[in-house]
Amino acid sequence: TLQGQLATITAAGMSIRAATLRMNRGESRAWIDSPGELHLPMKKDFSGKPLSGLQFLVVRWQGGMQLENEVVSFHGKVIANTNDGSLHTDQMLVTLTEPVRFDGAAQQRQTELAQLECRGNVNAEFKQRDEAGIVSVQNIKLQSFLANQQTGQLSGMGPGELESVHLASSSSKITGFASTSPTRTPTGQGLRFLRV
Repeated sequence: TLQGQLATITAAGMSIRAATLRMNRGESRAWIDSPGELHLPMKKDFSGKPLSGLQFLVVRWQGGMQLENEVVSFHGKVIANTNDGSLHTDQMLVTLTEPVRFDGAAQQRQTELAQLECRGNVNAEFKQRDEAGIVSVQNIKLQSFLANQQTGQLSGMGPGELESVHLASSSSKITGFASTSPTRTPTGQGLRFLRV
C-alpha cells in the first residue's frame, strides 16, 4: 500500500496518482478506492489516426480504479481529457496495448491506449482544429460509447443527442478526439449548426 499526500506509481510509460494506492506485485494488480488520476501516452487519436505529436489521455475519477494487466476500470464521475476533447461518464473501461507489470521481472515496453469504453450518462465534447484554430465543435450525449484505436471503430448507443457547429465549407467529420485538420472556410463565410 502506498500512501501520502499524493502517492504515485509509474510503469510502462503510464502514471497513476491517488491519496492511497494498493497493489499486488505478484498478480500485477493495482486498485484505488478513492479519487485519483491516470496519465496515459497517446500517439493516435480515438479513431486510430496518428497525432502530430505525443499527447496524454488524462483520466480522473471520484469513485475508484482497478488495474489488472492490460485492463483498467474506473467508476464514479469519470472524466477523460485530451488536447482536443473531454468525456464524462459513470464508468470507463480502458484496454492497453501492453500489460502493465509491477514484478520487475523485465523491462516493459511503453503501453498506449488500445480501446476505451464508456458506460452510463456519456457526455462528450470534441474539437477539430487547423493551423489557424478551431474549425468545429461537437457535443454528444449517449448511454454508451466505444473507441477502438486498433480498428478505428467509433460507436455509441442511445438514446442520445448530437450537436455540431462547424465552419460552412469545413469537411470535418464527427469522429471524436480526431486529429484530422478540416479545410478552413474562406474569411466571411459563416457557421453551420446540426442537431440530431
